[in-house]
Amino acid sequence: MNIDIYDLFDAIGLDISDLKSNAEYSLPLKKDSLGNFYLSNPYNHALRFILKFKDFNPKLLLNFNVNFTAEIVNNHETFNELFSEINEGLNFEDYSFICYLVVESTHLSINDKNKIYPEILLNESLVNLSSIIIPEEEIVSNFKITKPELKLLPFPIPPKKTKLIKSQILKWNGNKLKIIVLFLVNLFLFVINYSENTNPIGLGLLIIAFIWLVSLVTSGFYKYIQYDEIKLTDEEYQKLSSDYEGKKLMILNKNSELENNYKIEIESFKNKINLFRPLVRKNLFKKLTKSQNNYLKKTENLSRGKTELFFLKYLLEKDFKVLIDLSITLNNKSFEPDFTIVCNKTGFHLDIEIDEPYSFTPGKPIHHDRSLDGFRNNAFLENNWGVIRFSELQIIKYPLSCALLISDLLESIQKQTFDLYFYGPIIKKWTYEESMIMMETNFRNTYLPKEMQQEVKRELKKSIIMNNRTFTDDGELPF
Repeated sequence: MNIDIYDLFDAIGLDISDLKSNAEYSLPLKKDSLGNFYLSNPYNHALRFILKFKDFNPKLLLNFNVNFTAEIVNNHETFNELFSEINEGLNFEDYSFICYLVVESTHLSINDKNKIYPEILLNESLVNLSSIIIPEEEIVSNFKITKPELKLLPFPIPPKKTKLIKSQILKWNGNKLKIIVLFLVNLFLFVINYSENTNPIGLGLLIIAFIWLVSLVTSGFYKYIQYDEIKLTDEEYQKLSSDYEGKKLMILNKNSELENNYKIEIESFKNKINLFRPLVRKNLFKKLTKSQNNYLKKTENLSRGKTELFFLKYLLEKDFKVLIDLSITLNNKSFEPDFTIVCNKTGFHLDIEIDEPYSFTPGKPIHHDRSLDGFRNNAFLENNWGVIRFSELQIIKYPLSCALLISDLLESIQKQTFDLYFYGPIIKKWTYEESMIMMETNFRNTYLPKEMQQEVKRELKKSIIMNNRTFTDDGELPF
């Protein structure tokens, strides 16, 4: 019988997304009518199977523990042959067969500097949002909250045993030189007017000079405040002390009341801050996940790889929006993502890229350490996109794991818990020199499906014939 991995998980009540590293899940197995055991496992790249046979017949005490690698499990003939050798001479009705599923996975980091595939790139502010402490000032500013202030009444000054007596003294500080000059002028005018016949002009000048003189003399006077310190009597000091203590007690009580009110107000203020902080974080999350989406849907001059079409059917099974054939302008540059993934819940956009070590035609190294992939990645990140780069080998060999990682990342962004695993091998990014070697040795032939290789050959042959060139089918892809 053909046992599907999804059916096995349903049997024990688990979801395929619940896979954890190195965990064991007990799965019941039965033998089909032909005596064959088949394990159809779409996650064959990520799982190991340990088949245990436990004897429930008290007459026989047998316990077999056999490791089946992914290679053996997916070669049904080898699997059944090995199983038959183990089981030879045993009665299946006497045994219970349990398959232990061991998930082999790798924990992934966001913005990993180790240059590996899959590569997951996100805005650092989005990744660290859950650990960022929203400043109190930002919440106060956003929601117009007034922070209470504690304003205490000042205490009176303790009395002294002396007091100051205030008195005023009249002093003069006029301009003596001006007064003397003006006096002489007045005297001169008076003599002239007295010795001769009275002249109206001279008399007028005398009067003006006299008034001016009087004004200068009187304006020089000012009041001086003087304080004299004298000792208080015992009765006076006792009265002042009593008044001081009374005022002090009154202010203490008033300040205590103000402090109690302040504690209530500041507690209410803190509660408002704690209430609004998640809202500020939510608004910040919306801002960081608001991806620039001024893209143009293309309908002509399309350039699409075979691997992209192969992976598309796996993406369409997931709970997110998948867009292809888009041209988007970011930072005044035009880019064409292999796939644009849009989260249905947040609207966040992911640029999914499939990196090959070299191109079909013309044959040249691509996606190596000297390429402009980093510049392209930054353009997306600066416009609130995320980027996931898979190697072509991972897409071809482990498409379900790649699609699952995309789903997990979108869910992690929503939950702000970035605990991501990839159920497949991690591949080191290649250098320019390594890419040249892979192109020389036709490395892509080692993992591309035969039908895809044949289709590429047909298209290349057609292209070469159209260009009046010859094509030799020597079993190798000409890229």
